[in-house]
Amino acid sequence: LDPEGWLNYHGRSPTGGMIKVKSLGVDGWGWESGYGGSVVYLDGPAAVNTGNGWEEGYHFWVHAIDRGEPGTSDWFSIEVTGPSYYYSSPGGYPPYTAPSGALGGGNIKLYP
Repeated sequence: LDPEGWLNYHGRSPTGGMIKVKSLGVDGWGWESGYGGSVVYLDGPAAVNTGNGWEEGYHFWVHAIDRGEPGTSDWFSIEVTGPSYYYSSPGGYPPYTAPSGALGGGNIKLYP
C-alpha cells in the first residue's frame, strides 16, 4: 500500500510562538488496534513556518488515535526535527493518556 494524504498542523511552541507544519509526503506509516481505539503512525518530509516563511528540510512523526464518536477522547501528537528547529507537541507517547494530547475540538477519522 502507498499511503496518500497530507498533514497541516498549527500549534504553539513551549515559548508561545506559532508553528505551522505541512507534510511534503508520507515515507512511513503503520496502523494497529489498541489504546482504546485505532492508532495510526505517520512520518515523512515536512516544511515548517515559525513566523519567518516556509522552510523545507524537516521531518515529522505523528501518532493519532481515533477512539470513536464523537471524537472527544481522540488523541494526537507530533514531533518535528530539522536543520534549525525541534518541536514536540504535548501528549507524548504510549500509553497515550496525557490530557495534553487529547483533542480540544474536532474529530480524528481513520479508515484502515
